[in-house]
Amino acid sequence: MRRRLVPILFCALSACRPAADMAAPAPRPNILLITVDTMRADRLGRGFTPALDQLAAEGIRFTEARSVVPLTLPAHASIMTGQLPPAHGIRINGAARLQAAPTLATLLKAAGYQTRAVVAAFVLDRRFGLDAGFDDYDDQIVRDPDAMDLLQAERPAGEVVDRAVKMLGGLQDAPWLLWVHLYDPHAPYAPPAAALARAKGDAYNGEIAYVDEQIGRLLSTVAARADAGRTAVIVAGDHGESLGAHGEPTHGMLVFEPAIRVPLVVRAPGLAPATRDDA
Repeated sequence: MRRRLVPILFCALSACRPAADMAAPAPRPNILLITVDTMRADRLGRGFTPALDQLAAEGIRFTEARSVVPLTLPAHASIMTGQLPPAHGIRINGAARLQAAPTLATLLKAAGYQTRAVVAAFVLDRRFGLDAGFDDYDDQIVRDPDAMDLLQAERPAGEVVDRAVKMLGGLQDAPWLLWVHLYDPHAPYAPPAAALARAKGDAYNGEIAYVDEQIGRLLSTVAARADAGRTAVIVAGDHGESLGAHGEPTHGMLVFEPAIRVPLVVRAPGLAPATRDDA
């Protein structure tokens, strides 16, 4: 994933054009980056992800994308920097701050982009450094001071998308980057009843069905904008979920396929729909 996602973001989407074209460059695209926490790649195309399935049909779906680590903070640090954990220094959740490595946000901000982010879980709180380069980094997540694991504080996808839609309303003129992080598929699995029903009673799949619904709402908001035609959309998982495979209930200890294989879908101006197996 490190070797595929970063070239897509910095080249195919942002401004890598042949030298002969530089006299009349195409308008720089907006970038909507959606990261879905704990989402297995094999949950697409199973009937409860219509928004993501439609996005995949309209863009490029990478079927062999893999995370570099099955933990939220180091995985996102790698997505944002293109570096492996030994290079960027984040190896586990909650124990270190990302230092001054160039990130997607810092590079795009330097190139004149408006940069916004809204995250769904305390594990990505600004104290861990991923806010670098963002004009607005919404990490307002209420934590229970009596909870046994303070890193598990989160907010639902509906609230996150509400805030993302509000951010979109303030993005005008200059190209923009909006990163939206959704956490619902992370354990414990407690989807809304309607989403659980769409997933035929499977709670993990129900969380993904709920996230898909909210992603659909966000994509509809983007589609209604005047700049929709020059907006690239990237959806990526940060890591997967074992669901009992190899004796691991969730993720974080093992690096078998269920825990590291992730969805990666890119829809962007000038990119023809395709399925790729070389990520």
